[in-house]
Amino acid sequence: MMLGRVLAGAVVGLGLASAAWAHVIKEEPWHAIAYAYRSALFLLDLQPTDWDLIARKLTADDEVVGPPAAERIQELDREAGTAHWPAIEQALVDQDAWALYAASTRAVAHAIRHHLEQAAGHLDRPGEARHGLAEARQLYRGFADFIQQTDPDGYRELGACPRNAEFGKV
Repeated sequence: MMLGRVLAGAVVGLGLASAAWAHVIKEEPWHAIAYAYRSALFLLDLQPTDWDLIARKLTADDEVVGPPAAERIQELDREAGTAHWPAIEQALVDQDAWALYAASTRAVAHAIRHHLEQAAGHLDRPGEARHGLAEARQLYRGFADFIQQTDPDGYRELGACPRNAEFGKV
């Protein structure tokens, strides 16, 4: 009986001691484009819409996320020959929520694909490939919640999707 209490006390003591050694894992900072995108979508849902604040989220330098999303999207436009930023800028001028949503969603999706293509092009140099993959992963955070919420069947892997049987594995 006494031995059982001693063992139970030891187990509880070890449990408490291990909790004391635990540490909080710091969340990875957001990519500037993903951060501005998510912030803009949140702010678009508020009434009245604060268009100046949305513009600042897209254009302001942030000490945590770094150079503004606008600069990064403009750089992507120059590299890829796209015009995502002018479309976003026009939506801000017109205060058109749907146009801002559509243009910024296209910009984020294109930025993800761009970084994945960069990674694929550097498979012979793993460090550079990892960098492109890390950028794409950080950008994907802007979509991750929405994809999980809107996927009606809860598929986590593309290969598990029944539609792939029609078109072959992607």
